[in-house]
Amino acid sequence: MGRWARTLDRETELGAFMAWLEERTPGNREFIDVEGFRGREIGFDLVKESEAYGLVEVVLTFGRCIARILPPGRRLAAQYRQRLKDPRWRIPAARTSLLLWLYRQDLEGVEYPVTSDILRDDESLYLGERLTETEIDRAAGYLYEKGLIEGTTTGETRGPVRARLTAQGQECVERNDGDVVAYQRDQRRAATVNNIGTINNHGGALAVGSSGFTQNVGIDPTTLAQLVQTMLDSLDTLRMTDAARTEARTELEAVAQELEQTDPEEARVNTGLGRAVQYVMDAGQPVVTALLMQIARAGGLPTA
Repeated sequence: MGRWARTLDRETELGAFMAWLEERTPGNREFIDVEGFRGREIGFDLVKESEAYGLVEVVLTFGRCIARILPPGRRLAAQYRQRLKDPRWRIPAARTSLLLWLYRQDLEGVEYPVTSDILRDDESLYLGERLTETEIDRAAGYLYEKGLIEGTTTGETRGPVRARLTAQGQECVERNDGDVVAYQRDQRRAATVNNIGTINNHGGALAVGSSGFTQNVGIDPTTLAQLVQTMLDSLDTLRMTDAARTEARTELEAVAQELEQTDPEEARVNTGLGRAVQYVMDAGQPVVTALLMQIARAGGLPTA
């Protein structure tokens, strides 16, 4: 139950239940004892919710709960099967599963476990179905390429046949629960925050529109407060939605208030600035470039 509950959201779990019912009721009239779906308690709990959504018809008789799937339930079952087969869902799931499994192997003192051994573990289940060896190998190859795992490679597989997490892989598990997409997004946001935070290098130059720029200098709270104020002043000139502009302004104002404290909390400043920057990034590269030009001008830096 633990693995299933962690992996499936409620809608997906209902879809799995509908698929199970449909497999056992090819016609439209059959009633099935729901206890057969992972036990009496789980089946009865799901069937009550399914009845409330109009997915099934339920009959209670002699201490038993039987159900018949209805057309809306069959449609949900079809959606579940589509997601089960869709590589856009399966591939990210394989990467997450492998990271979580390797993390646990490390905690148990297993060094460089055989990558394919995950297939003997429930961590390799996706929506209750076992991932394939090919999917795990592809996941290992991707994680190896991105520097999240390291290990022994051969010419016969995409990824390492034996692997362990790198420091980045451990960070991905501990901060993002093994969600590689979320981890990579956070890394990009952190890099952007660092770039903006180091733009006020005295006498430095910024090539606006370039793919990256980092000038490793320290920023004191006063300088950072000036930077935040420049960002606040620039918001109304940026092509953002009103909702995004409002959210970014709220975050920046909170950062400005924190910087006014005698001993500002770095975590609060980083988090608030990161969220504000994310709203700008979501608006697109032209908006990011426009903001950077405003910051550069305010700092007296050349923008070309």
